[in-house]
Amino acid sequence: SQLHNPGSPFASILEASELGMAYMENPDFDKQSIKVTTLDDFLGKRRESVELKRTFLKIDVQGFEMKVLLGGNNSLLDIPMVMVECVLNSLYRESSDLSKIIEFMKEKGFMVAAIHSDNWFNGFAPDCDVIFSKSR
Repeated sequence: SQLHNPGSPFASILEASELGMAYMENPDFDKQSIKVTTLDDFLGKRRESVELKRTFLKIDVQGFEMKVLLGGNNSLLDIPMVMVECVLNSLYRESSDLSKIIEFMKEKGFMVAAIHSDNWFNGFAPDCDVIFSKSR
């Protein structure tokens, strides 16, 4: 895949939206070729060394959250807690939708444990951290 890299923490596989271009100080992007794999493939190769039932998974992928979660279908069955940085005001074209992420995680047996945002830009929060915990 191609990574759009503005030389800041806002590098993403997705292209910046109009809002994203205003948010990012450097509108010039370098494109870098990167290898992409699914979460299931990544964790599957490490199952012997990783105890998924004791894992806290953090996902911060600049708008690509739903794709990562879909690629972790099997791993999410064993992981008890997940934190996802979710987009509220899209900095990227075709970024994940918060309500769809919450619904997907509910279908996987998770509930929202906490939501927090400390990232503000011109009066709005572009994203928030959502912590999901397995329902008991």
